[in-house]
Amino acid sequence: MPRSDRRPQPIDMAAIKPLTLANVLRRAVRAHALGGRSATVVEAVWRAGFVYGSAPTCHLAVLARTASYKPSRFEDAIVKKRQLVRVRAMRGSVYLIPRELVPHVLCLTPLRPLEHYAKLAGLTVREFVPLTKRIEEIVAEKPRTAAEIREALGKKAPAGSGVSMILGRMNREARIVRAAVRGGARSQTYEYALMADWIDLPEERPSLVAALAALAPHWLQANGPATAADLAWWAGTSKRDAAAALKAIGARPVEVKGIQGELLATEELLDDLATAPSTDGDTAEVHLLPCWDSYLMAHGDRRRYLDDAHRPLVLDKMGNFTNAVLRGGRVAGIWDLDGTTLLYSLFEKIGRRALEAAAKQLAPLHELDSLEEVKRPEPLVGQRKNGFLAPLRS
Repeated sequence: MPRSDRRPQPIDMAAIKPLTLANVLRRAVRAHALGGRSATVVEAVWRAGFVYGSAPTCHLAVLARTASYKPSRFEDAIVKKRQLVRVRAMRGSVYLIPRELVPHVLCLTPLRPLEHYAKLAGLTVREFVPLTKRIEEIVAEKPRTAAEIREALGKKAPAGSGVSMILGRMNREARIVRAAVRGGARSQTYEYALMADWIDLPEERPSLVAALAALAPHWLQANGPATAADLAWWAGTSKRDAAAALKAIGARPVEVKGIQGELLATEELLDDLATAPSTDGDTAEVHLLPCWDSYLMAHGDRRRYLDDAHRPLVLDKMGNFTNAVLRGGRVAGIWDLDGTTLLYSLFEKIGRRALEAAAKQLAPLHELDSLEEVKRPEPLVGQRKNGFLAPLRS
């Protein structure tokens, strides 16, 4: 959702009770709309501070935040209404972004020299460029998958993963876009379409700081108070640029007992913290969040919701977060799916009923008939590549 146009009255900091980690986490659970607090898919994406676009994470992340989630509504918002766009964005990751913010996230998409992508594709630059133009002609006829694009290129198609390298570069340049998906909620087989046919982009992109200043309020509203270093990590920019963006939106220093660092918050965020109830059921809520969930990937420093002792079981050496059991806003365990069985391993005691209730939230995507505890999970560091995608299946 776009930020409210309301202008809250200046907050009297002396009148606010001291902010604590529990206050911040309680508010974050509600801000992220966990537990189905969003009415629509689009609202869920706004309230999450945007959602990773890879399947099945995107479906599970929206499911955790939407009361009446259906995969068909998810695709409607992307393909039919085009309210959300799958696009390479922060740190080169694929995100679901509200269409009005796409020009801003494209400013944060890392793009290496053309020679780099040509080399990966096994081509020279002189061979690479004409192929990109031919691919534009192919997808202009109708959206096509990577395999269909390769077939249409015929003998001109590069060997191996060359076509994927070309599509990756064109996606980062916003010349093409990932459109409809084929194969259901777990599929990564996308059709590619011309970005120019998909949504209108301005001829002139905003500056980096202007782009960050447009994105930061939504990120901070979902994940604040937070530091400039957190924003820099999330956006893939320098701390200096992140600090400039936070200054531009009027973020101000704030202290939170239990969270270290130079924390910043907007007046709107402070207003929410000041008026939020001091205690409610959020402290006992249990949620099953997928790997790469926005709640888990918003900060460079994850200690507000993750104990250092549990990091080896939750984060791999690249910083990828696995499927997490969240209780009261903190990571209380990990989970996985093995057919119709939910595997789980807990760091603290959680009642069976609470786990079963959280598992039922997955019903629109997964049929589950049993829960099984894994007593001694293996640390993610040292596991096979992408082990974080299946942390409890060995």
